[in-house]
Amino acid sequence: NRLRHRREAEKEAEKQVGRSGENPNYEEVIRRRLDGARKEIEKYPEYDYILVNDRLEQSIDDLKAIVAAARIRRSGAVPSSGDSDVLARAQRCRRENVSPRAQQILASFAEPAAPRKE
Repeated sequence: NRLRHRREAEKEAEKQVGRSGENPNYEEVIRRRLDGARKEIEKYPEYDYILVNDRLEQSIDDLKAIVAAARIRRSGAVPSSGDSDVLARAQRCRRENVSPRAQQILASFAEPAAPRKE
């Protein structure tokens, strides 16, 4: 599951429905997308890991580390010295380490949206 900031949701919705002048339902689409993103973010306590997808390359590397760390743990093998970076990166994505950021993102959904430039 990914977390999205308000700006990212607005950009994505704008791509899909066009600018507000082109689509009279623009504000409604934005509202629905933000509501969906908020509901998704509210579920973060149910997950072991949280990826904040605000930098694509970093998010890809984090996801790879999470998958690799799970495989290392599941194998039952003693992690090698080369595995330490992967395990550390995955650990940084654990819910307990990302929860403050998730709370901050969730709080941003209660803030009014910044005015759009036409």
